[in-house]
Amino acid sequence: MQAGTSVAVLGGCTAHHRVYWRVSDALRRQELEALQFQQRLAHHERLASIATLAAGTAHELGNPLATIAVVSRELELYANEMEKDASSADDPRLIRSEVERSSEILHQMSGREGDPVGEFPTSIGLKEICAQVIEFSETRYPVLF
Repeated sequence: MQAGTSVAVLGGCTAHHRVYWRVSDALRRQELEALQFQQRLAHHERLASIATLAAGTAHELGNPLATIAVVSRELELYANEMEKDASSADDPRLIRSEVERSSEILHQMSGREGDPVGEFPTSIGLKEICAQVIEFSETRYPVLF
């Protein structure tokens, strides 16, 4: 009788040990995935910050460029009036073309040109996040549920 009890206890311990290691392994994988998710999230947040900074910079540089464009146009008109030689208006014309080129680059940086890069942020409630985590966990780690 004592040998049977020992075998039963040993069998129970072995089964318990297997379950413990499976659960432990599943938790380690889940922890690693959570860490990787946090790293990806931090990366996306940094990218969003850079995009916001670029858009703000483009906006702030737009005003001085507009002023330079107006003044260079006035210089071009003045040069044309004062001298009948069209070459005197070349420098203001060059300034204006470079301002237009810079303005186009800034317009593209501000995100107003064409389709946006990346995804638009969306609001999501805590209940929805929890539901998604539970659904993911149930499909990924069915042994725990």
